[in-house]
Amino acid sequence: MSSSGAENGATGAREHALKLMERKDLLQAELDTQMAILAANGANMNTALVDGQGFPVASEDVFTLRFTSKLNVNVNRYRCVRCAIGSRADY
Repeated sequence: MSSSGAENGATGAREHALKLMERKDLLQAELDTQMAILAANGANMNTALVDGQGFPVASEDVFTLRFTSKLNVNVNRYRCVRCAIGSRADY
């Protein structure tokens, strides 16, 4: 590979890594917002929203907490992006 090709490859890898880092930051901000909603309602990632019979727990604002239902999805996306950034660090 010519030095020009190597430079283009390095530039492309750098741009990709920067895009991944930007995506990570956006996901982190969204996770922080969703976690703040949970905390404001006295809940966390492990708080049950239904009782043993499957009915909504009266002590929780289930409607508001459902807003954070994407939280697990976003946590997984965040982990994937961080792994992708880590794999790019080898370049």
